[in-house]
Amino acid sequence: MKLFLIGLFFFCLGSTYAQSNKELVLGFTYGPSAITTFDGGEQPFQIQNPLYFGTTYFSGKWGINPYYNFGTNGIGVFLMHQTTAPVGTYLVFEQSFHTDFGVVGLGLTSPLYSPYVQGFIEFGHSYGEGSSPALVIGMYLSFSRQLKSW
Repeated sequence: MKLFLIGLFFFCLGSTYAQSNKELVLGFTYGPSAITTFDGGEQPFQIQNPLYFGTTYFSGKWGINPYYNFGTNGIGVFLMHQTTAPVGTYLVFEQSFHTDFGVVGLGLTSPLYSPYVQGFIEFGHSYGEGSSPALVIGMYLSFSRQLKSW
């Protein structure tokens, strides 16, 4: 929770300097991906299929997306920044409701079919039971509806 509040502080600080329109979006994001934890197992990558539901607030080059992950029964938040025209970055924090498992990660995105499909590569670390570093490669498919723009 502390990490979420710190991230929210920096997002709000950055969005105060943003000079462009703001937007609020509601929807689902499907994130098929391959993950490796560098454990040297028989299969170096495992496939995961998370489905997220949440709202996203955009302000200039910044975005924040609190979400619910149906696959892990957890909540989390993406803090996003559009670094250059084709490349974006994000921080992600997630915590499961029924276990002590959570994830912290830093990712890079690039549009594959803008704005609905984003390819990504994420470097992260899980915490709680079975914690380990991880590399995740995949795509985010967004199905959303704009609620408000101002």
